[in-house]
Amino acid sequence: MKIGYRIENLRKRRNVTLNELALKTGLTASFISQLERDLTSASIDSLEKIASALDTNVVYFFDGAEQEGLVFMKKPKIEKHVVKKGHIILEKLASGLLNIKIQPQVIIMGAEAELSKELLIAQGDKFGMVLSGCIKFHCDGEKITLKKEDSIYCAYNQKISSIKNVGKTTARLLWIIY
Repeated sequence: MKIGYRIENLRKRRNVTLNELALKTGLTASFISQLERDLTSASIDSLEKIASALDTNVVYFFDGAEQEGLVFMKKPKIEKHVVKKGHIILEKLASGLLNIKIQPQVIIMGAEAELSKELLIAQGDKFGMVLSGCIKFHCDGEKITLKKEDSIYCAYNQKISSIKNVGKTTARLLWIIY
């Protein structure tokens, strides 16, 4: 199956016109039309814009049809990223497996580790639940400290400037972006 077909198929299933997709992506309708007919190719940047506008991941255009149902992940298959010289680990859950609208992850923070805005700027609603430890959130000028089993919801327009482990032990945070 070709990428152009996958784009057109998904666009139509989402009831999005060429012009609407062009407006959402900043690309021209004629370019998208040529792309759908496999008359031209797109850069990864253009494919990411199209994927975002169609509420999918760019991997969808390469991996095939959307999967439906349940997916189970065993711990060794979880994608991990070490940030801030090993004091923070991001474990991405269900990353690239489904055409899902959420980005679930577990953030593991060493004692006094802090995530600043460069890692928190993702667009969308955000939900967090402290799995262990004590974490302070700076959200729209407010400072909120949460402990194990406390949770926080931040609407799309709310800005989180930092998340800090204020405890003396490792903290774990379930973090979901929609």
